[in-house]
This record gives sequence, structure tokens and C-alpha cells, in this order.
Amino acid sequence: MSTTTQAPEPVITTKRRENIILSSFIFNKECREYVIQNPLDPNTFDGPDVKKMIGIFNGLIRNGIVPSLEMLVEQHYPKDENEADRNRLIENLNYLKNQVPPVEIELFKEHLFLLKKHRFLSLFQVILLDTGKKIQEELRSPSFKKEQISVNYLQSNLEAIFEQFTPEEIKSLNLSDGLTKQFNLILERRKNPELSDTVTSGYDSLDEIMSGGFRKGNFSLICARPAMGKTVTMLNLGIEAAKKGKKVLFISIEMDLVQCLQRVFSKISSIKMKKILQPDLLHTSEIETLKKVSQDVGKMYGKNFFIEEVNSITSIQLESRIKFYQKHFGVELVFVDYIQIMRTREGKQPKETSDFSSISADLRELSKALGIALVLGAQLSRDVEKREDKRPMDSDLKNSGSFEQDACTIIHLYRDSVYNPDTEDKNILEIIIGKNRFGTGNVNVRFGCDYSTQSIGEAA
Repeated sequence: MSTTTQAPEPVITTKRRENIILSSFIFNKECREYVIQNPLDPNTFDGPDVKKMIGIFNGLIRNGIVPSLEMLVEQHYPKDENEADRNRLIENLNYLKNQVPPVEIELFKEHLFLLKKHRFLSLFQVILLDTGKKIQEELRSPSFKKEQISVNYLQSNLEAIFEQFTPEEIKSLNLSDGLTKQFNLILERRKNPELSDTVTSGYDSLDEIMSGGFRKGNFSLICARPAMGKTVTMLNLGIEAAKKGKKVLFISIEMDLVQCLQRVFSKISSIKMKKILQPDLLHTSEIETLKKVSQDVGKMYGKNFFIEEVNSITSIQLESRIKFYQKHFGVELVFVDYIQIMRTREGKQPKETSDFSSISADLRELSKALGIALVLGAQLSRDVEKREDKRPMDSDLKNSGSFEQDACTIIHLYRDSVYNPDTEDKNILEIIIGKNRFGTGNVNVRFGCDYSTQSIGEAA
């Protein structure tokens, strides 16, 4: 019996693959339209001529100019200035077309994928080698217990590579198909509220203003000056949402786990925080109340609310934690206290405006990718103190206008008693909704509050 062996596929060099891609998006209309919709990253390519052509192509697209062959040549060498060079470029491109004919769209996409994969593996190899060196340095370091240089380096660099390598899904529908799909989705959500793209805030009055609650796939901010009660408010929102059956994660960077639990205990038991902090002040009946509450809450909604304490966190680490709680517990509402003390991707404390802008962009992408409602505490600048009316505004956000731009909803907190001890509104918390992409903005809602028991009631 004779056997036939299949000949191995010819190996295509990186240089030839780049030329195939170049020839295809210049001379094949379908490939060109694909690249217009999905711009190529020049850094994916090695050849300087290819990089330059891609840069010119992208520049024309940004300026709303159709990147025809004539326009590409014109951008290289304007007419009447470099005629000889211009003619030489046209000859070279035509030669490229003959030697490396353009391919059809599906094969073009495959070449793009393989080129990206080649670059991905090359970068991956370099990072692993560098990580090995950093591990050896860290093992020899006197500060070994405190340092996480190798881990942070590996995490941040791998995440950056994965983002470059993973192609984004293109979501596009014509208006007819889009409206039909949206109508069917509305019917499904009407029948099954669990399919909603919002998560309740726990308070009906807030949900009404925010068109159902915190929006999945977006991040919102709860902003205040110190002593206004950011943490108290976020814990109250989380607990009330958990009471309504939502799975909630509270990540505390500023406050330790014990302090968070003490505040929760005070709220759910209505026993003053002072006594929780000083147990010798508790009466016997209050001890019984705390015991009963801890048991009852555990049975009713305690398994819906998770608290995690971290010393510091980057967007990459935050994404990893949220994925864990999503997978194992179905968490859909996440609070982080608070945004300005998050770290950069490299694990450094943010200082420059660009650092905060990068964190904001990461949070926007993270919430969208995971489909969760993300709510972050935020500090406001001292500009609030300079005004006669100290009620905050969106422009008071500290460190970066990117937070204001990227956030879906911006909620401000104001207690008149902080500035005016003799006010008649001693037990009133004003929740001021500024930016509200999916609802009514510039709304002030007054809530009853008792900070001695860490509690916020419904709208007053």
C-alpha cells in the first residue's frame, strides 16, 4: 500500500507577509475598506517603508480623505517638488503589486492575525526574559518582603500585550436590523427584569433619576470633600442593593476591613458607632441585638455583599478581582473607595494629570468589557471651600478632567452641618446628581441621615 505525505506549507517570512498586507490594502478595495474601519498600528510592522505608508494612510483617514493610491503618493512626494522620487515610488508600488499580488479579504485578515501573533510572541519572549532577571534581582534584594517588582512588571506588560493582540469585536448593524434587535431586547427585558442593563442603587428615588439605577458597562462617581461621608454612602448603597437581591462587591483601599464591618454593623443594628468602637459601653440588650442582627442578616442578604480590603490596586488587579467575584458569585455592582488612590498600571502612585487620565480610561474600558456597574468614590478639590455656596459641582473633581468626561453619572454629597453647625438641616444629606448620561442631571435630592449609626434613609 502506497502512502502519500502532504507537503508542508511554505514558510512566509515576516517581510513578505508585511508586503502582502501593504499590497492588499493599497490595491484591493475590500481590504482597503476593512483597514479604513480597523486602522492598522504601524508598530505591528518592522519595515520602515510599510510603517510610513500605514502612517500616511491613517493620517488621511483622520482628515476625512479617501486614501487612494494617488493620495498616498501625493502625501509621500507632492507634485512638482519631487517628481523623480514620486515616479520612482509609483514604479515600486506597481512592482510590489506584480511581485506580491493583493489577496482577498479573508486571507488578508489571516495575514494580519499571523503578523500580530508573531509580534505578540516576540514581545512575550522579551518580557519573560526580563521578568527572569527581575526575579533574580528581587530574590537578592534586602527589601524582598516588601517588593513586588517582578509581579507588577509582568502583570502590566502582559496586559498591554494582550490588549494589542486581541482584536476588538466590531459591532455594527444597519438601522432596520438594529431597531428590530433593540425592540426584541426591550420585550425580553420587560418579561425578565434580570436582563436589565442597570443595577439598583438600593434607593427608589435615586433609581428613578438614574433611569433604573447604576448602568452596567459604565462607571459612576460618588464625590465629596472629606467628612461628607463617601464611605458611609457607598456602604449604604451597597447594603440596600444587596437587600434587593443584587450581588455587590465593596473594595476598600482607604479603610481596613474591620473598620468597614464596624460601620456596617452600626447601620444594620441601629446601634451608635461610638458603642461599636467601645464595646464596654454596650448594654446587655444591645449585645443581644448585635447577635440577632448578625444571624438574621447572614440568612437574608449577607451572602449578597462582599467586602475586600486592599493596600493598593491597579486597574489590572481590579479587573482580576472583579472577574473572580463575577465567576464565583455573580457580582454585578462594584464599589471602589476611592479613585484617586488607585495605582497606575505600573503600580506607581499617580502624580501627573496623564496618570489619572490613564486610570480613568482603564476604568471605562474595564467596566465596558466586564459588563458590570462600577461605582468609585472620588475626592473633590479645595475650590469648593472658596465659594459661598459650598455645594459641589462636576468641575470640582480633583486631579483630572478625564474622570468628569469618562464617568456615566457623577453624584456629589453635601451636608450643611459640616460647614454650618447651627443649621436646621443637621440630619440631612443632599445627594446632588450632576452629570447623568442616562437620566436627569443637576438634580438635588435630600435624604435623611444619622451618621451616629452610619445610616442613610430614603429621600426626605
